[in-house]
Amino acid sequence: MTEVSASSCPVDEGRAHPRARWANRKEFLFTMAGQMMDFRAFYIFPFLVYSFGGCAFFIPYGLALFFLTFPLLVLETAVGQYTSRAGATAWRMICPMFHGVGFASQIILAYLNIYNVVIPARILYYLYSSFHSPLPWTRCDGWYNSDSCATTRLATGHQLFVFLSLSFRCLHLHHVSLDSDSSAESEFYLRNVLMSLDDVSWTQLNVSLVPCLLIVWIICYFGVWKGAKYLGKVFYVTVPFSYLLLFIMLIRGLTADKMEEGLRYFLTPNLHSLLHLSTWMAAVSHALYSWSLGMGVLTSLGSYNQYNTDCYRDCLLLMGIHVATCILTCLTLAAIMGFLASSLNMPMDEAIYFDSTFIFVKFPQALSLMPAPSVWAVLFFLMMLFLSMNSQFVHADSLATTIIDLFPQQLRRPYRRELLVLAIAVVCFLLGLPLLTKAGENLMIIMDWFSAHFVVLLFIATFETISVAWVYGADRFYRNIEDMLGYQVFPVLKYCWLFITPFVCMVFIQIILLQGTNLNFLDVHPAIKGTLAFVLLTLPLMCVPVGIFVTLCKNRDAVTTPSSDLRQSRPHLPALTLCKRVIFRAPTQPCRKDGEEGENLTLEATGKE
Repeated sequence: MTEVSASSCPVDEGRAHPRARWANRKEFLFTMAGQMMDFRAFYIFPFLVYSFGGCAFFIPYGLALFFLTFPLLVLETAVGQYTSRAGATAWRMICPMFHGVGFASQIILAYLNIYNVVIPARILYYLYSSFHSPLPWTRCDGWYNSDSCATTRLATGHQLFVFLSLSFRCLHLHHVSLDSDSSAESEFYLRNVLMSLDDVSWTQLNVSLVPCLLIVWIICYFGVWKGAKYLGKVFYVTVPFSYLLLFIMLIRGLTADKMEEGLRYFLTPNLHSLLHLSTWMAAVSHALYSWSLGMGVLTSLGSYNQYNTDCYRDCLLLMGIHVATCILTCLTLAAIMGFLASSLNMPMDEAIYFDSTFIFVKFPQALSLMPAPSVWAVLFFLMMLFLSMNSQFVHADSLATTIIDLFPQQLRRPYRRELLVLAIAVVCFLLGLPLLTKAGENLMIIMDWFSAHFVVLLFIATFETISVAWVYGADRFYRNIEDMLGYQVFPVLKYCWLFITPFVCMVFIQIILLQGTNLNFLDVHPAIKGTLAFVLLTLPLMCVPVGIFVTLCKNRDAVTTPSSDLRQSRPHLPALTLCKRVIFRAPTQPCRKDGEEGENLTLEATGKE
């Protein structure tokens, strides 16, 4: 391996402490696996499989993983590892002109830290309620229940085979037909948790959820306050336990009566669905969301790696784990929903649907039909809490790490990170309180649709590939990865960064813009609804042009020149070649002048701090 540094300029780091690193490779793998296994993956991907061709959906999804997800996964992780920086700082070092890409991703992370944490708060409330017997969402005697409330029971003659203490037993219960809108489970969630009774109020808080939101932020704070020092060890517990609980739920589903009905819907391929554009849209969107691509998370996690960490092999391993997890969640959900549909004599279309209320209405409904429902409810919501906290940990940590990298002299000092994470937790907790009001669900929907909109993520992914492949130079970045790993990675990645990935992103951006979005069903004033959606959508999009303008104003002669701190292997070779023709050569990087802000990454990235 050739090790040639493009910069040997001494830098005075002042009072900034060395940057935190993973203690070992396993911490990086467990953390990446945890952020990949988000709670939404438990119900969104199985729904997509069910709705878009059964197991035939794996064809477009596999192509999306190969040509979109994997190139971006390697690119974002390698950028973080190569620069040893997160978010905006990493992209500023690669290409100053496009450092706005990093700021755009951090705005999305800020949105997620405000509204996404409400879901684990609701899950925690359900987990607390699961310790009551009978389960509160199976009763119709609450203050929130309507006169038409109906409890759920099994059809006569149905047998339930329960995997509990390695024994089997069967029950014979009676069946009551019901409308899902008036079921006890639905009213518990809609009328009690969301408080969607009659009027829409921005002032009336759900006092039951406020302590849950506070507890979630306390857990999150102590999970990320020390950064990489503790974060990887937290995932040593959460990831294996999440998979253990998922495996238990899978065994429970496969031992349920009539579970084959659900498996048949999921496993029967419908190749005609591949002719519909919506199938490919669903595959591409989930391929982005499932890995938090374009949100700066992977760059932040990769920045904790040592310079010579084999991140490429780790990405291959994680991609295999992701596919296995998708199959596991599909089998689990298909079996349990098949049991629910057959038990209540309802079609599968009514048993499973694409909505966050699925995990708060339909799944609890299925669990309530099982023997020892409280046991299964505790296991299920405990699993969902772990899954939701996995993503929350990395979202909060990535935001804090990016801010610290922007101001290393001030924040990379004793107890400064702890105070910063505390400030983030307090601010996001207070901003999340309006989401716990009667009007909170409407606000939640707007934020969920526009804060991390598919167009914004595609926009960020497009400029990430352009800045690395066409401005910094695909060949130069390819050599940087080779210098880190000690071997050459799959050469197709270069052409994915140059052509395939940005082309796919731009095509789907155009398609989505032509389709538009309809929010007329929301009970929110049109002016408020439109203004909020516009601000959420355009704020991250404006970061890129604003970043270009600021860079041009500051230093027009170095808008595309990467940082001189970046270690280069064979800097005399061209930065980009196509068909053996030189497109452009790498410019000579001058030594930074004394007193300029910055840090020498050549020694730090190799662990010689």
